[in-house]
Amino acid sequence: MVLIVGLIEQHFDKLELSERKNNNPLGTNIKINTSQLSNTIDAMFNCVMTTESKTRYRGRGSHQEHAYAQQMLTIESYNFDKIEILGFSQDRITVFTEIIRQHNDPNCNFWLWENYQRVIELSGYIQ
Repeated sequence: MVLIVGLIEQHFDKLELSERKNNNPLGTNIKINTSQLSNTIDAMFNCVMTTESKTRYRGRGSHQEHAYAQQMLTIESYNFDKIEILGFSQDRITVFTEIIRQHNDPNCNFWLWENYQRVIELSGYIQ
C-alpha cells in the first residue's frame, strides 16, 4: 500500500513524496473516500517510518516504558490495538506485531520509507 500511494504521489507531483522522511512522517494529500482506507494508509506509513519514544507498545494492552527515548517504528509509539485496517479486522494486532518482529529481526531485509522512495524515484526513469 505504501508503494502504491507513493507512486500516485509521484504521478501527481505531490510534495509529500520528497518531504516525507523515515523520521518525518507526513500524511498524504491524496483524496481518500473512506475513513477506513485513510486509517489503513496512515497505519501502513507508520509501519515504515521511525520515531523516538519512551513508551513502546506491543499490542493487546502490553507496553514497555523506557527511561530514555528509544528509536522504533512509529506504529510502536502509540497503542495500535484499536486501529482498523482493511482486510484484517480480526487479526490486525497480529499483522502489526509481525511487522514489528520483522523490523527488529537482523536477518530480515525490512524496507523503511526511504527505501520505497528510492524505488518510486527510479520508476520515474523507466519508460
